[in-house]
Amino acid sequence: MAKIKQLGRKYHKGLAAIIIILLLSGVVILSHVTGILNFVEYKFYDFRINLFSSDKLLGIENPLRASNRRSDDIVLVILDQGSVDWAQAERGYGWPWPREAWAEFIDYMNLGGAKTVAFDILYSEPSVYRNARQDEIIEGAINDGNGPGCHYRQ
Repeated sequence: MAKIKQLGRKYHKGLAAIIIILLLSGVVILSHVTGILNFVEYKFYDFRINLFSSDKLLGIENPLRASNRRSDDIVLVILDQGSVDWAQAERGYGWPWPREAWAEFIDYMNLGGAKTVAFDILYSEPSVYRNARQDEIIEGAINDGNGPGCHYRQ
């Protein structure tokens, strides 16, 4: 009987550790499946963003924010599926858009006083436009001389 108690004490800590590990693993898996961890992460993310984006941190000037002032001089234009659908319905442009569409965009940015225009476009589908002058059209808009600095690489 004494040997059984010694064996029980010897394996008691290991068994307790296995039970604790299994319980904690179950809690983590259950939290992940139910989305509780996402909710907590989103709240902490919002807190961090608000903390580092505010001008004041606990009533004093926020040193983390002072060098990251927002500028209204930068405008980001994003193409999404709605833009592609609009161009198809209104202009008859299928994707990828012809270079003429990008030349019109550059001209419009020029009218707005843009200093630089940059494109980040991946043409993953073959062009539906069989115009050999497509590259000349956009290069003409870029090299106009009066237009914004533009970076275009095919």
